[in-house]
Amino acid sequence: MQSDLIQDKDLGPDDILLAAKSAEREITPIWHARVAQALLQHHHSQEAVEQFEHSLDKDLRKPVLNAMSLFVIHDKMASACADLGRYTDAVEHLELSEQQRASQMHSLEREPAEIVASLLKAAHWQYLANMTDRAIQSAKKGWKIFMEEQVE
Repeated sequence: MQSDLIQDKDLGPDDILLAAKSAEREITPIWHARVAQALLQHHHSQEAVEQFEHSLDKDLRKPVLNAMSLFVIHDKMASACADLGRYTDAVEHLELSEQQRASQMHSLEREPAEIVASLLKAAHWQYLANMTDRAIQSAKKGWKIFMEEQVE
């Protein structure tokens, strides 16, 4: 019942930070990433980007994040940047997330629909970032994969 009330309440960035700090956990790159995800979930994209940046900055000084964590951070940061209309940054973080995915999950097969969705998201953000040629290439790759799946 208590958790339902918390989920229904519109939490501001200060509320989320206060809740995170009240847990009295060590403030690490993972802590910042989790706070950023909570902020993003409550549509506080600017504050989420700031927390993701803190996470990545701390990790640069003392690396503790694994490839999977970096994949999630860059993927979520791409979404936050896109929410803010920072499409060039969104494309950059999407590419970094895909690099981390490839290095971490090279042995895991991705469903063609997931690959197509990722390529179309990239194409959309590339187009909005005035990267028209790259957007066309991404869309063509997605279309090719889609059509190959239709034949099989």
